[in-house]
Amino acid sequence: MTFGYLTPLDLLLVVAYFIGIIALGIWSGGRAKSVAQMFVAERQMPWWAVFISFTAAAFSALSFIGKPGQAYAENMKFFFTTFGNIAACLVVGFLFVQAYHRSGVISIYEWLGQRFGTSSQRLGAVYFLVTRLLASAVRVTAIALALDVILQIPIQLSVILVVGSTCAYVVYGGLKSVIWTDVVQFTILITGIVLTFVIVINAVPGGLTEIIRIANDTVGPDGKPVNKLFLRDFWTWVTWKDILVMIAFAFVTSTAAYGCDQDMMQRLLSTKNGGEALRSMLTSALVDLPMTGGLLFIGVALYAYAQTHPGILVVASQKADYVFPEFIAKVLPSGFRGMLVAALFSAAMGSTSAAINALASSAIVDFYRPLVPGRTEEHYVFASRAATIVSSIVLAVLALLFSKAEGILWLGFKLVAFTYGGLLGIFLVGLLTRRGSSLGNLIALPTITALLIFWRARDLFGQADWFKGSWWDNLTRTLYADRIDWQLTIVFGVVLTFAIAVVFPPEEGRTARPLEG
Repeated sequence: MTFGYLTPLDLLLVVAYFIGIIALGIWSGGRAKSVAQMFVAERQMPWWAVFISFTAAAFSALSFIGKPGQAYAENMKFFFTTFGNIAACLVVGFLFVQAYHRSGVISIYEWLGQRFGTSSQRLGAVYFLVTRLLASAVRVTAIALALDVILQIPIQLSVILVVGSTCAYVVYGGLKSVIWTDVVQFTILITGIVLTFVIVINAVPGGLTEIIRIANDTVGPDGKPVNKLFLRDFWTWVTWKDILVMIAFAFVTSTAAYGCDQDMMQRLLSTKNGGEALRSMLTSALVDLPMTGGLLFIGVALYAYAQTHPGILVVASQKADYVFPEFIAKVLPSGFRGMLVAALFSAAMGSTSAAINALASSAIVDFYRPLVPGRTEEHYVFASRAATIVSSIVLAVLALLFSKAEGILWLGFKLVAFTYGGLLGIFLVGLLTRRGSSLGNLIALPTITALLIFWRARDLFGQADWFKGSWWDNLTRTLYADRIDWQLTIVFGVVLTFAIAVVFPPEEGRTARPLEG
């Protein structure tokens, strides 16, 4: 079997990466002997390792290939989402993390159970399990499709490499293995970004000066300047309306993802206390600024490279998301190419490892252990390992299914806009008020999710023949769905779910806010 554009040196580096990362994961994690060790590393992880692991999870493979592709196709306006992300880290760090650490939970949906009751705990866990499975499967599929450009191997093999090798060490060492392998994978990822940044700038005749000139002055197919650096007409209302929407979207999405998603929060629960978790989050938010800016500028530089070297990045001309993988495959020298492929795998495995560990933790803590009480710790650890393997298999199967349907890929990636907004709404009711109940949550969360899907149906089914011009399509137009940015869907989810859930009075014995003890 050949491996596309990889030379023997490149292939050697990639193989060494896989062997090294699996060995590191098994050695660093040790054999987990308790549920707490399996899922929160007994709350003994140093804040700096958690910061790196948290950043690695937030910077998935979709970020690694998607941000350069976004700037290549459009411009650098996505950079403004980093400010919404910083604000979200402040809110989650001071509000959510402190409550979770104080309550001593392993799964954050246990906190919903403490605050509202068992029904709310299981409702939140179901929302997480479904959303995280779909979203993580999309991430795996995306990286498999990108690697296909470089390696030219079956997508099935890429999925097995990412999910199978990740499961090999997560099932043994649990979250401790996840965090320490993330530290190494993040180092590889940063090295790859910096190397690419330097190489692509030097590959454009005239270097940085010429890249900036092309980014500002080149005329696009529509006869207007391409405005890659997002500097033209910067102070107009249209520009700032886009910026404010992006910041609001990033703030709400990041708050929901960090505060209500076990995948992200699990790392922060592995620190000794809420203060160290807060330090990890804020450091991660600040590091996001140069990382996002660097990846976006790589996309701008790749656009300049394509203008000065026509006929090389042919795949990217059809699909902008492939511009970074294609540049890696066709332009980077041997050795560097292998390192960047390892960086791609690092980005994919960093987010996948946490996902399967978080899925297993929710399955065991929120469902299995309460439903099968009184067993030994060894039994629950065995069940945790079994849940990790099952999560990996389901994730791989979904990733393979998604690879055959681009429409479902898009749907899976955007799913958080329809589910996590409502989930954030009920968490906020619990954190900020003395009101709310499981009955209210069971009514509010599914109802608003269904209404949002109905209202934004044009975003989901707009290309289907059965939908175009139907009564459903016409009704969504009447409700201004075509005039309101889809990014605001998650904002509506938060506000409406909160508004309904907070109307319900608390159940007896559940009126105290956890922040007050």
